Amino acid sequence: MKTVKNQLLLFTTASFVILFYGQGVGLNLSIFAMMVWCSLLLLRKKIYKDTKFIFLSLCVITSAGAFAWYGDFISFAALYLSLIIAGFYTLFLNKLNMLNLLVLLPANYASFPFRIFMLNQWLFSKNKITHIRARLIAYYIIPGFFAVIFVIVYSNSSSLLSGFFSKFVTDFKMPEIVVLTALGFFLMFNFYHFMIPRIVIYNNQNLGDNFSGDKRVQKASLYNFDVNLERRSGEITLILLNILLLLFLVVYNIEQFQFSSEDTLSSNVHERIYTIIFSILLAVSIILFYFKNTFNFDQSAGRLKLLAYLWIGLNLLLILSALIANSIYVQAYALTFKRIGVYIFLLLSMIGLYFTYNKIRKKKTNIYLVKNMFWAFFITLVISSAINWSWIVTKYTINYSKKPDLYYLFYNTEFNREIFYRHYKNEFTKGWQGQTGDERYKDLLEAGVDYEKHKKLLSRKLYYHFLELK
Repeated sequence: MKTVKNQLLLFTTASFVILFYGQGVGLNLSIFAMMVWCSLLLLRKKIYKDTKFIFLSLCVITSAGAFAWYGDFISFAALYLSLIIAGFYTLFLNKLNMLNLLVLLPANYASFPFRIFMLNQWLFSKNKITHIRARLIAYYIIPGFFAVIFVIVYSNSSSLLSGFFSKFVTDFKMPEIVVLTALGFFLMFNFYHFMIPRIVIYNNQNLGDNFSGDKRVQKASLYNFDVNLERRSGEITLILLNILLLLFLVVYNIEQFQFSSEDTLSSNVHERIYTIIFSILLAVSIILFYFKNTFNFDQSAGRLKLLAYLWIGLNLLLILSALIANSIYVQAYALTFKRIGVYIFLLLSMIGLYFTYNKIRKKKTNIYLVKNMFWAFFITLVISSAINWSWIVTKYTINYSKKPDLYYLFYNTEFNREIFYRHYKNEFTKGWQGQTGDERYKDLLEAGVDYEKHKKLLSRKLYYHFLELK
């Protein structure tokens, strides 16, 4: 596999340089990502039949399409993460837990300057040096030499070819070539030659969803505590926290219907979100601590489990209350990206509480919860990358807002230009947000779209390529 990896490393690095030379980041990144994905099919035979690989491939294709269309940060993050996960799975299948990536990825990037010089580990063995040199001369140097000779001969016989190659040489930017080559090699080296320390392989067995026999032993986690004392401590802790959370829920829901101004409603919603973040983290941390091993199998821990379920249920009520508050906020003052973000966060919180409940009920390890939340976040990111949130925000504002914030729609949303232009083009001459007069905003919008349309093809966002203002 080492030879195949190095051939793919050379090919993808060269492709990276060709696609990004003299270009901005746009359609070229999606094309490059799909080329890298195709290379995975050559790394492991019949991987295309693997169900999990098919799922990860759909994530790569979805996020690549999203980035080609929008070219924003969310689609970039989804594309990068899905491609890294697909590559990691192809290399190691189910032998290594995917959570290892959280540590291995930064470790591989940081160790690159050292690993690059360990040639015997990734390039060739000492007894293959002669063979490698021979193949290098046979496959690259000799064909390249004759190709250059014939290019010179043919270009001298054609004014069109001569003009093309002379322009290419004149515009040739060696520093950019060097930077792109270094960046492409760095990214693809860490993609194909993924370093796995022995300690990771050794500890991988501890990253399962189920408890092994030695972790079922009844013993306390805290120093100088026995099992009974630790259980009672957990019960007292959860009783106090349940009482406090219940009181907070009552007060919160009483206050929720007393808001009268936008500033008050906004600040209260934000404060509630911070409270939920803290409450969820505290709930999960406590449950992870008390149910990391012993009390999953303790016959006397029934009361502790009931209190944990109650704590999860009260946190779920807290999330539902925040959903109602955010919906009131949206109904009164329209939809924005931040308010959509609140909905997504609350949804992920509910998913987290579900997996926390499942962890206790099915006697799963802490890794079970962390792993499933990692996948929930990843899937949410991929799906979110393909959704035109700008269009949703604008459409909601058009249909439901009595006082639309046109300034926000113009400056803070990007992929709504067609619907925004169509519905509000008459407002350009009237002015908004206290401004009057000319058609400055109309000119800015049209100029922005025209600028995007006339970028180099590989640097474009396809959204603007197919956009027509009318």
